[in-house]
Amino acid sequence: MLYSALCRVLCRVLCSVLCMNVIKNSFWIDQYTRFVVIDFSVLNLNSNIASSIRIRFDFHRSAPYWHASSFHFFYILAGNYFYYIAIVAVFFTLINAYNIWKELLLVYKLGPSSYFDELSSYVEISKVLLSTILCYVYFRKSYLKYSLLHEIKYSYLSRGRHGFIDFFEMAVMDYVFTVTAGFLVFLCIFQLFHMLSKIRRLVVFMRLVLMAVKLFYMPVLSGMAFTFLSNILFCSTNENFSGFGLSYLMVNQYFIKPRAIYRELTANHPYVGPLFYFMMGMMISLFLFNIFLAFLNEAYSSIHNQVSLERYKVREKSRLEYVYDFLGIKTRTKRDEHDDLQLVDRENDRNLLSFVKRLQAT
Repeated sequence: MLYSALCRVLCRVLCSVLCMNVIKNSFWIDQYTRFVVIDFSVLNLNSNIASSIRIRFDFHRSAPYWHASSFHFFYILAGNYFYYIAIVAVFFTLINAYNIWKELLLVYKLGPSSYFDELSSYVEISKVLLSTILCYVYFRKSYLKYSLLHEIKYSYLSRGRHGFIDFFEMAVMDYVFTVTAGFLVFLCIFQLFHMLSKIRRLVVFMRLVLMAVKLFYMPVLSGMAFTFLSNILFCSTNENFSGFGLSYLMVNQYFIKPRAIYRELTANHPYVGPLFYFMMGMMISLFLFNIFLAFLNEAYSSIHNQVSLERYKVREKSRLEYVYDFLGIKTRTKRDEHDDLQLVDRENDRNLLSFVKRLQAT
């Protein structure tokens, strides 16, 4: 096993060195070349797989670097994936039909003039239109994908030579599908937050979060400082730190994939990489602990201010009751007092009725 793994590593190294030598010795590479990007497509005629592959070589780094990525714009779907697509399609169709039927009933009950007076009506109409466009674009893109692939596959057999196959319409449909789905998701998320804003306790919670965000200035500035530092130190040898945006994302992904970041930093920087990783992890941990303390401080301050305002009332509450009110938990204290008053009123009414009956009897 160790011998086979060593052979695979040596084979990859030799292939990489040979590829680099072929590119460097070619006539279209000189000392001023910064990047070389090679794009090509691969079509497997024995299966329904078509791939677009991009290889990028970078010659101005302190260490040899090349990166390859592939995009499969057509492939054979697995058996379970068909069931997943079918379930999603059924749910999407049912939800879309329910929205259309609901809006038609509202138009019938309220009338067109009253229906279009509210902003929510335009949002619902936009959702219905975007859903319809999304369905059309999806089916059109699927049809083009199948037809163009078969046209490529049988072009040599039918014409005796390879012809030009235009994928422009499929690319446009794919772009329209992505944009339409993005707008539809934005409208759904906007409606979700609008419904959640009607919950009073959630609004109080979000207000506390926003008040705690005011104390995040120092963590944000420190994150920007680590971003600048990582971009300066590692941009020449690590692609994930080659740009400011990529460096910012990598700094924020410390708790998501720490081992991957550690391996990438120590691969080309065995001394500076671990030190930078340790300092960044320590600062991020302290900042998260500070965020937790800031939120607790804001919550306690809100409860304390409410206690101070309520002290001027006739009946003073206990601190536990103020905590229940802040968390939205209903207590039985006021309800018990109200029930006692109602029982007293009923007893007085009975006494009055019995007294009136005795007077009538005499």
